[in-house]
This record gives sequence, C-alpha cells and structure tokens, in this order.
Amino acid sequence: MGILERWVEYFDELLNNQNIGELEVPPTEDDGQILPPPSLGETVRAIHRLKNHKSPGADGITAELVKYGGDQLHQVVHQLVLKVWDSESMPDDWQRGIICLIHKKGDITQCSNYRGITLLSTIYKIFSTILLGRIAPYAQNIIGPYQRGFTPGKSATDQIFSLRQAMEKLLEYGQQLHHLFIDFKAAYDSIARVKLYTAMREFGIPTKLIRLTRLTLTNVRGQIKAAGSLSRPFDINNGLRQGDALSCVLFNLALEKVIRDAEVNARGTILFKSTQLLAYADDIDIMGRTTRDVQTAFIQIEQAARDLGLHINEGKTKYMVATSAPKTNQPTTSNRTGQTQARTRIRIGEYNFETVDNFSYLGSKITTDNNYDEEIRARLLSANRAYFSLQRLFRSKRLTIGSKLLLYKTMILPVLMYSSETWVLSKKNCELLAAFERRILRRIFGPLHEDGRFRSLHNDEIYERYHDRTVVDKIRLNRLRWAGHLIRMDEDDPTRKVYKGNIYGRKRRRGRPCLRWSDGVGQDARQLLGISNWWTSAQNRDVWSSLLRQA
Repeated sequence: MGILERWVEYFDELLNNQNIGELEVPPTEDDGQILPPPSLGETVRAIHRLKNHKSPGADGITAELVKYGGDQLHQVVHQLVLKVWDSESMPDDWQRGIICLIHKKGDITQCSNYRGITLLSTIYKIFSTILLGRIAPYAQNIIGPYQRGFTPGKSATDQIFSLRQAMEKLLEYGQQLHHLFIDFKAAYDSIARVKLYTAMREFGIPTKLIRLTRLTLTNVRGQIKAAGSLSRPFDINNGLRQGDALSCVLFNLALEKVIRDAEVNARGTILFKSTQLLAYADDIDIMGRTTRDVQTAFIQIEQAARDLGLHINEGKTKYMVATSAPKTNQPTTSNRTGQTQARTRIRIGEYNFETVDNFSYLGSKITTDNNYDEEIRARLLSANRAYFSLQRLFRSKRLTIGSKLLLYKTMILPVLMYSSETWVLSKKNCELLAAFERRILRRIFGPLHEDGRFRSLHNDEIYERYHDRTVVDKIRLNRLRWAGHLIRMDEDDPTRKVYKGNIYGRKRRRGRPCLRWSDGVGQDARQLLGISNWWTSAQNRDVWSSLLRQA
C-alpha cells in the first residue's frame, strides 16, 4: 500500500461513520417562508471578510485575487452565488477539500499523530459566509446563554471568569464545587448530519436555509496532499467541514439540541442551583454542588450527545473537586518525566474518569483551591517560550530599540496577559511579572556604558527608557476594562449573575479571607482612576473609556 493510499484509508475511517448510510435524509417540506436572495452588498461584504495569505482550495483561486479583482469580478461572483442560491446545486470544486497534514507530536510514522487541515474553495467560502449571515440571527435566539463560543460580544474570558467567580464565592463559605470537564472525540467530525437538519427544523429555522446547509454538506469529498501529490478523492459522509465558516454555528446548534434533549436546565447559576453548564464551542464544564449532581447531568447529556453522533473521550475528560479543605495524600505513580500523578478516578455510568488537582480550561489553569500562582507561573512559562523563540531578533543589531519594543508588546505581552482580566494579584505575583518584564527590557535596551565599563541597567533606569505602563499596571487596567464590560452586561447574563450573586444561609470559613476579585478591582480604581464607587462610572461606556484612557 502506498503512502497516499494509507492516508486515504486513515481519514476515510476517521471521517466516516459506518452506520451513517442507514439514515435517510427526511424530505424537507417548504414552510412557506420566502427569503430574499443575497444582495450584491452581502456578497461584497463576504468577499472583504476573506483573510489574506491563505492557501487556496481545489480551484486554486486565492483570496487576494477576488478581494482586489475589482467591481466587475465581484459582479461575476455575485451572479454565481445567486445561481447556487436559486438552483441549490454547487460546483464540483466547492464540494472538494484538500487535506494537508501537520505533525502534532510523537512518532512521525503514526497517522494519529497528525492533524489534517482542510483547504476549501475561496468562492465557496464567500457563499458559506453569506449563508452564515442568514442563519446567525436565528442561532442567537436559539442557543442558550451557557454557550459563549463563536457568539457575538462573548468570549472565552466570560467562561473563565464565571468559573473562577463561582469557585471564589463557594470556597469562601467552605462549600465544594465539583467540575467535569468534558471532551468529545473528534467533535466536529462526528456530528450526524441528518440529526442536525432535523434539529434545525425543530428550532424553526427556515427550510430554505436548511436545504442550503444540507447542500454544503452533500457529496463532500476530500483529497490528501502529501509529498507534493494528491490522493484519489474519497467521500466524507458525516461531520462538519473543517475551515467552513458555517461549522461553528452548526455545532452550537447541534449542542443546543443535545442540551434540550438531555432536559438539563442550562439557565441560572451554580450559586442558586445544584448544577450549571459552561460551554465554549465543544469545551464543556459541568459544575455541580455534589458528585451526584454532576453524575446526573453528565449521564443525561452523554445519552443525548451519543444520539447526535458525539462520543465522550474518556482519556481527556477530567473530574475536579474545588475545596478549601487541605489536600490529602493520595496514591501516586511516576510518569516518564519523574513527576508524580494522582491515580484517583471516579466512575460515572460506563466511564472511568481521572480526578485531577488542576486543569487547563480554555487555556487558563484552574486549581482545586482557586489559587492563581500556578496560572501565573504557566503564563510566565508560555511567555518565556515566546521570548526565546524570538531571541535571534532581540539580539540583532539591525533592529532598532523601537522595533524590539514592538515585538515585545505584540508577540510576548498578549501571551503573558491572556485571561489576566480574571486574575487576583498577590504581591508575590506582581513581583514575578515585573521581574520577567525587566529581564526582557534589559535585553532590549542593552547595558549602560559608564566610567569606561558596561553595567546592567537599574530598575528605575529601565522604566525611564520604557515610557510605558509596567506589565502589572497594564494587567490592572485590563481588569478594570473588563469590569466595565461586566457591569454593562444584561442583568440576566450568567456571567454578570455569578459576579453579583451571593451565598445566603452560610457562614464564612474561619481565618483571614482570601483577596477577592472585586477587592482588587476596587483597589485598582482608587489607585489608577482616583474613584471609589467605580461601578457607577462603569455603567456609562463613554465615561469609563475616558477614565481608562486618562489612566
């Protein structure tokens, strides 16, 4: 068997459910809703949303060629979009995706150690973006507030903040919070398409849009590109198309169907309920007051998810119990790096999940005691990797100091400050962050020549040359900016409700209370903005933005 044929065999098995052929697409009766065809303005906006410097699909047409081809070309593309919209049939090139292989880690001879990246036709992407614009308004009214992935005005920060606030408030009163971080096997590649169309019809999405969605997923084929050659085409019968603008919103609709069928109450917060769901696309956290609460919710969700083609990845799904109680010694085993790992596991239904002391949720490290030390250390480690990957540029004598500062601010600071809006900073953490920044700035500014010899810059000399806020002050301002966004959220928004909610009928645990997020924001507002009742000013976006700019 040749290399290309082996890749075809692997992806054919990965992307095709053997039972999918048993399902017949039910006839889609017209609901009588008349939708106007796309306007030229919609097509032009979709064209300009294309990203530059992306590899083309099977048609070989690049995004730049279409974007800068002029009005006449845009008219031709628009006529093609209208033809597909009316006839509900697509060109062959639109149905074909070129799968490129990227090695992740491990043995390079194992197919499972590669990720396939699919290149779609550029003209198809324009049509897909237009269709997304028609479906998105319906999806926004259908999908519950537990979902923050690919939702306008929402972000991963919402979910990280909600999780940390729930832990902060429950642990303050000596309460436990149980988490089950769910991972699906090849989530986007596993969706049963027929079940998705049925769900869309149940949600009241116009049948014209359902038929066009089905059109984008019908007769889909893939070709493997390896060693400069293309494999034979093979059919892809289930799942959503990778690289397709539609896939994200379609997955959210599929997950909404799962949650509704599971009859899990996805509204409200854990402060006033026994369970709460947090989701960002396919990253799901089931939070519960007790193990039984989490077990009940998971079993219901798992059964509904399986019906839609989604299957739990037992190895990557983790269980964690947040508690203020001291950690107990647990039986451990050593891994290949010599580190110890807990062997505690929990049985839920037919699954046996590992219990962990920390978990990286949406890129933010969460610990059982809601301690921020590990998260900040992880951020420092990631930023340090980014710094060392750019060492050649920072050492270069050809780049100016201004260029190197720009590199630091655009390539390293965002890595360091990811999810910093949710942090509670201790004095020790501030010192670690400041020391990291000074180390990089010393490299950028270089040594000082004084009295015939070179010496390192002192801290005050570094900041005299930097002419900008320190990383700690930037984090504090970032936190204030997020606080204003939080206060202006709708009153029914779960993120805002977790922040505003309190635990009633319980006493705080004994001892000095931990520093709370709201305490840190209040202190930042007094020191950086010179105001005490910050929440009043934050309700007015213009006033709050002006205060932050002045700071």
